[in-house]
Amino acid sequence: MENAHVNSPKKNGQISLDNINSGKKVRICGINGGKGIYRRLLSLGIIPGNEVEVVSIHPWGGPVILKLDDTQLAMGRGMARKVQVVEL
Repeated sequence: MENAHVNSPKKNGQISLDNINSGKKVRICGINGGKGIYRRLLSLGIIPGNEVEVVSIHPWGGPVILKLDDTQLAMGRGMARKVQVVEL
C-alpha cells in the first residue's frame, strides 16, 4: 500500500527537506527527531529560522546537497526527511 503522506504538504505549507526540488530556497521550520539528531543538525547549521538552498538531490536515495551561506554540505535522505521546511 502506498503512503499518501510522503509527498503531501504538512500544516502551514511545511514539507520535509527531502521533498524539495533542486535550486529551491527554503527556511528551516523544525526538526523531527531525538536529541542526537537535533544536536547533529544544529552543529551543521541546520537551525530553525535559517535559510538554505537545495543544490541537488541525488537519485536512488542518494544525499541531499545544501548550500548554507558560503558552505555546501551533504546529508543523507533519512536525516533530510526529519527537517521540516517552507519554500521561499
